Amino acid sequence: MESTGGDEPFLRWLVGLGCLNENGPPRAIDALRSKGIAIVILPRLDHTHLDGAALLMPNRRPVIALTLRHNRWDNFRFVLFHELGHVLKHLDGDRPAIYDTDLDSQRLGQVEQEADAFALDTLIPPEVWARVRGLRFANELRRVAKDEKIGVSVLAGRLRRQANDYRLHRTLVGHNRLRESLGIDETDWPK
Repeated sequence: MESTGGDEPFLRWLVGLGCLNENGPPRAIDALRSKGIAIVILPRLDHTHLDGAALLMPNRRPVIALTLRHNRWDNFRFVLFHELGHVLKHLDGDRPAIYDTDLDSQRLGQVEQEADAFALDTLIPPEVWARVRGLRFANELRRVAKDEKIGVSVLAGRLRRQANDYRLHRTLVGHNRLRESLGIDETDWPK
């Protein structure tokens, strides 16, 4: 794997792909693949809440697996960066795999908290979040997203999560649009 951990410009560029919405997810996958990180997309396993996994292959190549359990752009970006946090911070010979069985859970161990913090702070730097967390209107979120080169879906998704109200900003998070943007035919996707 080529370096991504110390490559702040690459990570900021990757975050900026969120501005593209429909084109952002496939471009993010291609960008990570170009850095030597394999990306695998699979349907979630029945009777699980598996969102993703990060693991090292025997040749030490990192793999990020995503289930796309929630068919939204905001969730894709959070799970992708959460798993990238595991790749950059947690995977090694002693811990070659981490399976995230429910990223919606509020009770997480230290490793999961660190991956969450990496995702949250990389997607929305703390100084930007301090400005955003009090915003309520879509036009305000769009303005900040444009100024900061952050996907509006990411801002809206985090506000929804913080408020524990998933009715908020439904039109901004790409509800039921993620799989389509990745070229996945919903008729072939398990329900």
